[in-house]
Amino acid sequence: MVEECSPAGFEAQIFAREMIATFIFVTVILCIKKYSPSPDGLVNCGAIAMTLYGMIKMIGGLTGGCMNPAVAITQEIFQHMIYADMTAESLWIYIMAPLMGGLLAGAFVYAKLYSEMPASEADTDLDAPEKENLVSKTGKQQDSIQNV
Repeated sequence: MVEECSPAGFEAQIFAREMIATFIFVTVILCIKKYSPSPDGLVNCGAIAMTLYGMIKMIGGLTGGCMNPAVAITQEIFQHMIYADMTAESLWIYIMAPLMGGLLAGAFVYAKLYSEMPASEADTDLDAPEKENLVSKTGKQQDSIQNV
């Protein structure tokens, strides 16, 4: 007999773990974007991939390691295919926990960015230096960025 994959009785633990893992993952992505933009992007991709791997290894055996509502919905669909009598009563955990983790990470990074900036810089666009530094292969600034 095959056992069902059910979170019954562990909803709060699963919610907390999914939310914390998503918070860490999104915080790393946002901090890499702001504080250490690599010119080739390989280092950034490696750091993000290793963070994702670490978060999945940390919570994967306990919660499934979704950290993305699309993954959770897909897992639920396939579980319904295998276990015809399953209900979707735990799906809310896997949708709300990543959303809450992402929102908290965004608020945390936003507060951290603006708490470190002088008041004169806080009113400017965060990506303005990146837009100014974009150049085409000929060394001229791109016209589409100048019009923005």
